[in-house]
Amino acid sequence: MMTWFCWPPAWGRHAYPADPGEPGYEGLFVALPAVPLVLMYSIYLIRLELFRRRRKANEASFESAHERWVAQVAAHDRAEYQRVLRARVWFPVSPANGTARLDVFGGTQRGWSAMVTTMCASLLTAGGRALVLDFSKNHVANDLGSHASARGHSVRAFAFSDNTARTDNGAPDTWTPRTGEDCLLHGLSGKEVAELVSAAVHSLRESVPNPGIGTRSSGLRSVAAVCAHLEFPITFARIEAGLGVLRGTYDPHAQDLLSDNEFAHLTTYRHTSGGKRITTDELDLQAELTGLAAGRSSAAEPAAATFAPLWPPAGLTIVANEVTDGRRKEFLDLLVFHRLLHDMRLQDTPVSYLGIRATVDPDVIVVAGVAGLGLSDLDALSRQARRLGVRLMLLIEHLREDLRDFLGGSGVTCFMRLADPHEAAIAAEFVGVGFKFVLSELTEQVGTSRGTSADVSDSRGGSVPTLTKNPYEPSPTVWGRSVSTGSSSAESNSTGWTARPVHGYRVEPPVVQNLPPTVFVMVESGSRGRRVVVADCDPSTVLRDGVALSPRRPLPNERRH
Repeated sequence: MMTWFCWPPAWGRHAYPADPGEPGYEGLFVALPAVPLVLMYSIYLIRLELFRRRRKANEASFESAHERWVAQVAAHDRAEYQRVLRARVWFPVSPANGTARLDVFGGTQRGWSAMVTTMCASLLTAGGRALVLDFSKNHVANDLGSHASARGHSVRAFAFSDNTARTDNGAPDTWTPRTGEDCLLHGLSGKEVAELVSAAVHSLRESVPNPGIGTRSSGLRSVAAVCAHLEFPITFARIEAGLGVLRGTYDPHAQDLLSDNEFAHLTTYRHTSGGKRITTDELDLQAELTGLAAGRSSAAEPAAATFAPLWPPAGLTIVANEVTDGRRKEFLDLLVFHRLLHDMRLQDTPVSYLGIRATVDPDVIVVAGVAGLGLSDLDALSRQARRLGVRLMLLIEHLREDLRDFLGGSGVTCFMRLADPHEAAIAAEFVGVGFKFVLSELTEQVGTSRGTSADVSDSRGGSVPTLTKNPYEPSPTVWGRSVSTGSSSAESNSTGWTARPVHGYRVEPPVVQNLPPTVFVMVESGSRGRRVVVADCDPSTVLRDGVALSPRRPLPNERRH
C-alpha cells in the first residue's frame, strides 16, 4: 500500500488518505516515494564509506608492502655488495702435483724478476729452499733477496764481476768484494776439479759446434795430472800455470804461482809422459783458464771458505754472473752450472716408504738465462732435479731453434712477452688452435610511419505528431553533426649482430707480442687433458681485494682441451 501526501494540505478535508482522483486537486498532488529514496541514499552513503575505508586500507597495505619491498631491495643490494667485496677474483695458479720442471719462454727483466719473486717467496714461506743462478745480467733476484731478508730468511748472495766475485750474507743490494772465481773450487779434490773444468770447456765447445774438435778425454787427463800434483788451495791461475809447465811455457823465475816441489813434480810428469804433443783440448783449457786467471784481481786473496756447496742451500742462495767479457762470462756460467750438477750428484736420492717419491718438496732451482747452456746440460740438470724431487724453473729469453725441443717436455710451459714475430707465432701454435666465435655481421633497421584521418557526418530528422498531441503544433526537428579527426605516428629501431665460429689460434701471435710484462700464458698437459691459463705474476697482486688462498676449483661442466 502506497501513501500519498497532499501538497498543499487540504484544510478542512480528510488529509489521509487523499484521493488523487478528487476534482480540483489534479496539479496539487505530487507523488513522492520518500522512503525508497532515503533508503537508496543511505545505502549510497554506506557504500561510499565502505569504499573509502577499503581504499585507505588498500593504500596502507600498499605503502607497507612498498616499504617492505624497498627494505628487501636495500638488504639485497647490501648483501650483494658484501658478496662482491668478499668474492675471490684472483686465484693462485698451481701446476699439477709431481711437476718437476717449469719452462718459461720470453719475458723482460721486470717479468722475470716478478716471476722469480712470486714463486720463490711462497716456497720460502712454506719452509723450502731456493737457489737462483742468474746468468742474464738483469739482476732478476734482487727483489727476491730483499724480500727474503726482510722476512728473516737466510740469504747468501754471490756476484762475479770483471775483477772479483762479490759476496754478501744479507740483502743483495749491498755487494762487497771478497773473493775471486776460485771459490767455485772450494771443497773439491784434484780429480773433481779436473772433471769440473773439462766439463765446462766441453759444454762451451758444444755451444759453438766445430767438426774439427774431438772429445774432452785428453784435456781431462791433462787437468787431472796437473791437479794431482798441485797442493791446496787449487786455483784457476795455478792450474793454468801447471798446464804451462806441461807445454814448456812456464818460467819459474818470472812467476811464483807454483812452488818448487810442484814445479819439479810437473816437470817429471812431462818427461815421463814422453813430452806428448799438446792437443786441441789442452789449448782450449789453457785459453779459458788464462782468461779466468787474468780476470782475477791480483789483490784478491782466496777466501774459499765463504763459499759453501750450491746444493742444498741454506734458505736462499743467489749466484749472479755480471762479467761483461762475453767468452769469459760463458765459461764462468758453465763452471757455476757444472758445480751445481756436481753438488746435486753427491746428494742421496730421497725415497718414500715404497721406494717411489710421490710428492715434490718446496725446494726450487731457478736458472735465468740459459742461452749458453746446451741441451745435454739442461737434460742432466732436469734428471738430477727429478731425482731429488726439486722444482726446476728455466727462464729462456728467446725461443731459439735448438730449444724448441723443450716445448712441452716438462708438462708445464709458460710464455711471457715474445717480441719476435716468428717466436710469437711458434708460441701461439703451441698453445693450440680451436673454434671461437668471431663477430661477422652488424645490422641496424630504422623505420618511421605517420598517418592522419578525418570523418564528418550530418544527420537531420523530425518527429511525427501523435493523436495525443496538438495537431496544430509544429513537429520538432532534430539535426546534428559529428566531426572526428585522428592522427598516428610510429617509429621503430632495431640492431643486431651475428657471430660465426672460426677455427684459429686460441691466443693470437700479436697478443703474445704485446703481453704486459708480468702476464704469462701457462700451458699444462696432464692426465685430465690440456689446460691453458692466463695469469699474472705481479707480487703486488696479493695486496688486492678478492685474493684467494687456494686454486680455483673447476666447474662441473668445465672441460679441458
